[in-house]
Amino acid sequence: MIDYYTVWEVMPLASDEVIKSAYKVLGKKYHPDNQKYSVEFCQKKMVEINVAYEVLSHPQKRKEYDAPAYYAGVFFYSENSGCGL
Repeated sequence: MIDYYTVWEVMPLASDEVIKSAYKVLGKKYHPDNQKYSVEFCQKKMVEINVAYEVLSHPQKRKEYDAPAYYAGVFFYSENSGCGL
């Protein structure tokens, strides 16, 4: 399974505003018209970004996506950083 937070380069406890901002930044970075990367690579990345957006932008879907990691102890609180993996 793809880790959507890794695709978006954000922490799992990121706010909705951070999620939306990451979507915009990555959309510009990997847009197929971008000459920095190949068209095929950009198309693949945009599919990953859009699939992740479908889950992370909807509160209920995000809650369901996060639940297995939460109960497995992947997310924990750290006084130094606020969160950790």
